[in-house]
Amino acid sequence: MTTEFENRIIREGIVDTRKYRYVCNDYADRREIKRLPLEDLDTTAAIDGWETVKVIRAEEV
Repeated sequence: MTTEFENRIIREGIVDTRKYRYVCNDYADRREIKRLPLEDLDTTAAIDGWETVKVIRAEEV
């Protein structure tokens, strides 16, 4: 994942590509970028099928 794409996900919150939906979740001590295959949207896999792609600690923000 490029830094430019990572910043786009952080800025927009949700980004769809041809294969995945990426989301950025903010927590008190970190940010997490997660992804889910588009084919799993609107299925039960969307509940717990998210893969964490990157964790950004608060010091890095």
